[in-house]
Amino acid sequence: MAYSPASPSLFFKNLTSGQQVRMREAVADDIYGEFTAAATNLASLYEPYRGSYPEYYPHPLPWEYPLFQPGFNYSFVDCCCDYQQPSVYEDTSFTYGSSVLNISKFETDYSLITHPNHTAICIDIPPCSINGQSTRRCYDNYYTPPVIGGAVVTFNDGVFNTNVTITPQDSTSINNPRFIDNLQPGLYNIIEDYQNGTNQETVILKEIN
Repeated sequence: MAYSPASPSLFFKNLTSGQQVRMREAVADDIYGEFTAAATNLASLYEPYRGSYPEYYPHPLPWEYPLFQPGFNYSFVDCCCDYQQPSVYEDTSFTYGSSVLNISKFETDYSLITHPNHTAICIDIPPCSINGQSTRRCYDNYYTPPVIGGAVVTFNDGVFNTNVTITPQDSTSINNPRFIDNLQPGLYNIIEDYQNGTNQETVILKEIN
């Protein structure tokens, strides 16, 4: 084994099979306790190294979504259960189906390696299979914070322009199940203000009942 400078990829590519085996054995034996602090397990790969999961949707912006380690093939598969935060690694009771997002181990845009809502994670580490024990951490969050008020923006001409009427709404009126039904035919922008400080706008074209 030489000591001349070389890139890590070139260095490991040039190791003989025997040298590779001895390196692995040295790490596994760790007779001087040099690697214990860096030791980890498979479950740790299912934890984000940065970012966090929103408690509610919609959530305050900007939000840094959970990011995962690059260098692996990821499959994020649709899953079904009621998990406001991802299920613990040991929980395999949820159901899951097909892949909705695949990330290659060669991906260089690390911001893409995040956990979409309503999916579980499968990392391609032998014996990984989408239909196997490596599919973990179902994240299926349908929680929304209470709507505490809002407004109705009425486009008086029936088109998008500045001729509008804005009618504030309290929590009782905007949460009325017949709120939309009670509107007159027309073009509206419904603004809902949530308890967590976010808001959501929905444009509707109300036709004749």
